[in-house]
Amino acid sequence: MMPEPLRFPGAVGGEGSKRNVFAFVEAPPVPVAATPVRVAERRADEGVRPSSVVVDVVREPELGYRCIGTFGPANRRFAVFAAPGEIVNAEIGERIGKTAFVLREIGIETVTVETANVVKRLAIGS
Repeated sequence: MMPEPLRFPGAVGGEGSKRNVFAFVEAPPVPVAATPVRVAERRADEGVRPSSVVVDVVREPELGYRCIGTFGPANRRFAVFAAPGEIVNAEIGERIGKTAFVLREIGIETVTVETANVVKRLAIGS
């Protein structure tokens, strides 16, 4: 005579359970109601005329290089940057190639470069 297997009423696959802890079910998205946006209207005599508005568009300087890795011992790390047809090594404080960017920090996953008014953090290897 064979003993009957133990059955737990709340166990997975048991008679009382329909839950599978290994099946991932995404929750349905929460609906977001669109709120109407009111646009303030101005009369022509109240506001600034469009022809007299001067907008300075300051573009960030392009680095043109991507960081492909860091090398060296902890006390003399340097980063290697690549551009089409050019490879450049730079230590902290040195300019990167012919650009205005200077290498400021070498981290574990990123390097920080900056110009006079722009600071960029670049991922290593991308």
